[in-house]
Amino acid sequence: HDEALRESSQKWEAIVTASPDGIGMVTLDGKLQLMSEKLLEMHGYPANEKGDFIGRNVFDFIDPSDHERLSDNIRKLLSNTHDNKVSEYLAVKKDQSRFYVEVNSTVINGPDGKPSSILYVQRDITLRKHAEQELAIAIKKAEESEEKFRLIIQSQVEGIGVVDANEIFEFTNLAAAKIFETGPDDLVGTSLYDYLTPDGKSRIKHQTSDRKLAATNSYELRIITKKGNVKYLRVSSSPKFDDIGKYHGAYAVFSDITDRKMAELLRDQQLSFTKALNEIAEMIISNDNAENILEGANRILGEALSLDRTLIYNVSFEKNCITGLCEWLREVHPDIAPTKDVHPLNLFLSPLTEIKNTRKYLESQFDAVNPFFVADGSSEILHQQLQIKSLLWFPFDFDENGYHLFTLNQILNQRKWAPEEIGFLESVARQVNLALIKIRLLVDKEKVATELRESEERYRFMFAQNPQPMWIVDSETLNFLEVNQSAINHYGYSKEEFLSMSIMDIRPVEEIDKLQGFLELSIREGLDIREKTEWLHIKKNGELFFVETVAHSMNFNGRNAFHVLITDITERKKGEIEVEDKKNLLTNLLINLEEGILLEDADRKIVLTNQLFCDMFAIPAPPEALIGADCHDSAEQSKHQFRNPEKFISDLKIILKNKKTILNDELKLNDGRYLERDYIPTYMNGEYSGHLWKYRDVTERKQAELKI
Repeated sequence: HDEALRESSQKWEAIVTASPDGIGMVTLDGKLQLMSEKLLEMHGYPANEKGDFIGRNVFDFIDPSDHERLSDNIRKLLSNTHDNKVSEYLAVKKDQSRFYVEVNSTVINGPDGKPSSILYVQRDITLRKHAEQELAIAIKKAEESEEKFRLIIQSQVEGIGVVDANEIFEFTNLAAAKIFETGPDDLVGTSLYDYLTPDGKSRIKHQTSDRKLAATNSYELRIITKKGNVKYLRVSSSPKFDDIGKYHGAYAVFSDITDRKMAELLRDQQLSFTKALNEIAEMIISNDNAENILEGANRILGEALSLDRTLIYNVSFEKNCITGLCEWLREVHPDIAPTKDVHPLNLFLSPLTEIKNTRKYLESQFDAVNPFFVADGSSEILHQQLQIKSLLWFPFDFDENGYHLFTLNQILNQRKWAPEEIGFLESVARQVNLALIKIRLLVDKEKVATELRESEERYRFMFAQNPQPMWIVDSETLNFLEVNQSAINHYGYSKEEFLSMSIMDIRPVEEIDKLQGFLELSIREGLDIREKTEWLHIKKNGELFFVETVAHSMNFNGRNAFHVLITDITERKKGEIEVEDKKNLLTNLLINLEEGILLEDADRKIVLTNQLFCDMFAIPAPPEALIGADCHDSAEQSKHQFRNPEKFISDLKIILKNKKTILNDELKLNDGRYLERDYIPTYMNGEYSGHLWKYRDVTERKQAELKI
């Protein structure tokens, strides 16, 4: 139950945070109960003033000129006589400046089914209002310059259109064509009715009737674009009359509010799912009867998803049958008939076996049958005989003999299952699964209690007798709550002394800040403290030693605690220090040799070099700046320094390919110098790890030899 509520709350917070609009909630008399940070920002208030708003009247944030209309709209909304739940107002910012908003309101009912609050979504439409004002100005100026009018209209971000008395488009701008997903010139000449559902057509006829009475309309409209996509529009329209006052059509501004509407629909759906999950959770808490829980969950699931029929089956491979446990039907209809029964498992063997093996749900459509329902002919029973247009089989509560199965059926209309619906179904399955587990646990309560006592005794024995030092620490005070004998022996403190200390007392002063920083970072960043961590500890006799700790969270006698395992790694650390010292000594020896040194890894990246090497080849950089540099192209870059550059390159390739030691390889440079080069391949654990180049300047010796 808590997990479902927490999951629902997280989803609700994600919707509020992600919404581009402000979201608020008021009491029936207009007192603020909730304001999103976006709503605060819209009115020019910082987030830290959010608490000051609770209890203030929503009228404080609306211009007085709109107070009467706001009161009237709230009254109509509560009496369910509001023809249009979306209204426009002039709102007030903190600095008393004004801006236009569009408010979409809905009534929230309490547990008794009566209105308790009003939830509203507010959008800043100042830019759109300016666009409408600019449209009015542009239309007036069009009488003087039609071309100028068209340029202004075409530059608008909002869709703009003109229709005749029969709703045929006479003019549209580029933004309107983009909204309706047509070519730039393809919208003109088509009828608005071509893009409407039956409900939309009825709505337009009603709005047109109002416009004929010189009314200006603002309403929402659902369209189907030329590409078949569903979009939601906010339409502001003004009537157009000819010289004798006859209705001649309308001017309209279209705003694409699809993203906002989808967020609202998702929000409403999430509220519905949350209510359903809460109802299931309350039922589970107050009921220990598996039959009642399954019956109730099946009904709530059917209602929340508006299904035609839903059942829960027990699938038993041991008994080779599937047994209908409960069934819910949405309405009385000749095509929606009860089907709950006991069936041979072989009748649906293919899909049921697939679910058993994968533990995943299966869905099938009458015009796109799932292959697993074709393999054994079960599709003929389900889609043809029972006339199921869309079905979803969702498993839960698996055991070695089978599982339970939600079977969701759509008979009257085909349906695609949305990801949010699947997620809701997963939550229902988890809740019901936990309820069934709870019932089984209650039946075996004494057995579980006995096993728990035995487990605790085994844990205490393993803790006390473990040869590794171990202790339990309070996660808040960091005081020792329990220690084993190995810790007492290793650290030299008695158990009584340990239990009067905290983990700060077994560390040198220089380690305390490190520990506090580690704990703060673990809490802030959610780090896993179960990872091995190295520390410096101090024994009672003052001896310092290195340890490696591994900890995990636990509850100890009703307190949050850490169980910590300690390993003394002092000898290992000494060995690591010795290895590091030897490595540093070898590095210093190589760097200070009277030879140019270049050590490369297997990828020909520089690991080590010295100043003499840089001087030999006139490299204008210190040795440490070359660490990590790629040597693949360095030979080509430096070959001009050698008397026979091509031979230098070809010899280098052969040496690197053969990976065999070469000593005293003589090289002659263009500046008259002679160098001797050694190539020594290096290996680690039998694997090639790189090579060492050594260069010596033998010019004086070579010149002496030539004189002889």
